Amino acid sequence: MSRPVSKFAEWLARASIQDTFGLCGLLALVCWICCSLGRRFRHLPLRLQQVSWRSFFQAPTPGVLQWLDIPTYLQGGVLTALVIANTIVISLHAQTWADVQRRAGCLAVTHLVPLCSGLSFSLPAHVYYVERDTFYWAHRWLGRICVLHCLLHGSVLGANARNTSLGAPLAIPLLAGCSLVSILPWTLAAILRRWPQLGLKVHYMLASIATGALFYHLIDRVSSYRWVLLGGICAGCAWSAGTCLHTMWFHGSWRITSRRALARSFNQFLWLDIAVPMGWEAQPGQYVQLWMPRSGVRSFLQLPSFYVASVDTVHNAPGPPTTRTLRIVTRPRPGVTGRIAQAADHATYSTIHFPVCVLGPYGHPPNLGQYGTIVFVLEDIGLFRALPFIRHLVQESRSRRNTVRRLEVLWQVRLKHFSWFPNSSRMLCAVMCLLE
Repeated sequence: MSRPVSKFAEWLARASIQDTFGLCGLLALVCWICCSLGRRFRHLPLRLQQVSWRSFFQAPTPGVLQWLDIPTYLQGGVLTALVIANTIVISLHAQTWADVQRRAGCLAVTHLVPLCSGLSFSLPAHVYYVERDTFYWAHRWLGRICVLHCLLHGSVLGANARNTSLGAPLAIPLLAGCSLVSILPWTLAAILRRWPQLGLKVHYMLASIATGALFYHLIDRVSSYRWVLLGGICAGCAWSAGTCLHTMWFHGSWRITSRRALARSFNQFLWLDIAVPMGWEAQPGQYVQLWMPRSGVRSFLQLPSFYVASVDTVHNAPGPPTTRTLRIVTRPRPGVTGRIAQAADHATYSTIHFPVCVLGPYGHPPNLGQYGTIVFVLEDIGLFRALPFIRHLVQESRSRRNTVRRLEVLWQVRLKHFSWFPNSSRMLCAVMCLLE
């Protein structure tokens, strides 16, 4: 028997029950994933030279993994590697259960550091060159692993509670653990789709309580990890300050300036026209966040994201223009957009004016100019997200700065939503003129 196998056999012989259980669970997970892959690709011929690993890793996972918040095989592999790494760190050379609990507490604090991303995820996702949804997914799973470590570390409270009363030394860490566990239901997809802003506010409130209680607990225990948590808090403050500086840089002003916005509502659509400086640019596919502190207390605590439909220069007065018009098209939902649309419906000419702060733009859209034929598959309001791409690709193609020679648009619209088409024909006709 080889030396690695003999070492593994010796480790397995003296492994504790939790180590054996973790190993069996990992093997069961690997076998289940292999069986799922076999069922999914059993009809494909084994031509390895034609396999696109990028397409494979970006392929959607089966329904069970989708329900477990693992949308692609790449994210499943990353999550598996993260779980394996945490398992190794928490159990390697651990002599007693107390060592495991102590390591779990240290890992819980360590996982809190990347969770401190400031008041918005947009700037960290923009800096890390990842998609916003991917950053949300990583944030959710890092938080869930942190909660698991907290539960594992908090099991020591059961032994301590038998000998001592539930006073301040135990109530503070119990408050931190309960606050972290209470965040988990608000990360479910069903709640995020129905109450996104409410879930975000509850999440921030519970996270603040948990961080404060945990910081007090670490100071009380004179733990060296209090400096780790302090570093995470400082990182969150730095991301928030970076968001403000990023906005000031794009607006050419050393203060966050409110811009004048015009909101129009008709046919179940909300159109926002915002005046931005002439130097403000947005690439096709980028998005912005709007902060409306003067629209009410609830709007003050929200940072909704919107994709940019167009950025045009409007000549309304003699002389060179000083501002551009940022146009956003969205469908009103319960929350800040619903309140704006309702106010516009009751106003004269169905339009209202209000101040707004524009944060962004954010995002790194893909480079589509390297392809010869591009097919856009769009549904309903998604057309307005693709319009900047279409306009940019056509302009670049006419000047021979890309290789695009053919654009195909497959647009699906429900009949009850088709009534808005004539009202927006001016923008669509402008794009069609470019395509001719």
